[in-house]
Amino acid sequence: MDVFWCSTIANVRCMSSTFPNSTRAHWRVAGKPIFPAAMPPFVGRDALQIAPDGRLWVARTKNVAQPVHTYDVFDAAGRLTRRAELPPHRRLVGFGAREVSAVHRDADDLERLERYRY
Repeated sequence: MDVFWCSTIANVRCMSSTFPNSTRAHWRVAGKPIFPAAMPPFVGRDALQIAPDGRLWVARTKNVAQPVHTYDVFDAAGRLTRRAELPPHRRLVGFGAREVSAVHRDADDLERLERYRY
C-alpha cells in the first residue's frame, strides 16, 4: 500500500493511500485525529434554547459553506415537533410570544435584530 504524507506544517500530517483523494479522517496531529469521524448534532452552549411555551430549540451543526441555521424543536415530552430554518446569515437569539428573535449579520458585519412568527 502506498502512503502519501501531504503536510508537515505545525506537525499536521495527512495520510492517504490514494493521492490526492485524502479524507479528513486521516488528518492527524501528534498521531491523533484532528477531526472526529462524525460531527456532533449540536455544538456550544448557545445551541440549546428554551422558548416560553416550553419547547426546546436545538441548533444543528452546520456545514461551513451552509449559510442557513437549522433548529430541531422538541416538545416537553422530548418529541421532535418541527425543524425550523432561519433565512441565511441569521441566528436565533431569543423568543417572544409565538415569535423568535434573530440577529442578521450583513456583508459589512453589521448586526440587526429581526423577528419571525412561528
